[in-house]
Amino acid sequence: PGDMRASVPTSVRVVLADKSGQAVTPDQVTFFAYRPSDKSQDFSAPMTDMGGGRFVARLAFPLYGHWDWLIAVRQDADEYTTGGRLVVAKP
Repeated sequence: PGDMRASVPTSVRVVLADKSGQAVTPDQVTFFAYRPSDKSQDFSAPMTDMGGGRFVARLAFPLYGHWDWLIAVRQDADEYTTGGRLVVAKP
């Protein structure tokens, strides 16, 4: 997403593809948000399949500041993850 602000709903999108660049349709995709300074604010949201390997979650971060994020993709018994850190601005 672009500019993210605390308590303002925004869409988080991801495109999933295999090694050859073909879109994948896993069983489940989940967005996780972790607040490094206050784990009581951690949350997760299921991501909706938009087709063509595109997934979206509509969410609002409750507080401004630094957040770690993780996207978990499940297919059968396998799970793949990717993550990073983002900054949420004051509302």
